[in-house]
Amino acid sequence: GLDVRISHPIYGEVRRRRAPATTLRRLRGLVANELAASDGRDEIHVLVRRASLSLDSDLLPDADLLTSAAHGAVWLANLSLAERL
Repeated sequence: GLDVRISHPIYGEVRRRRAPATTLRRLRGLVANELAASDGRDEIHVLVRRASLSLDSDLLPDADLLTSAAHGAVWLANLSLAERL
């Protein structure tokens, strides 16, 4: 896969704040789909991240993914995310 990193977190924050909401939703959907196709897709932290991204994306909700990810978030002790999922 392709790893992309920014040189400083503030650069990413500036880009994110300037980007249109529709673009960010589309990009989150693309990243969620790539995570679904990745080798580590069954790892709990990947599953939780994928579900979190999909909630804020242009993808249709997947009840099975969200339920599994909510259980995973509880296991990871992220109760606020578990409730959101």
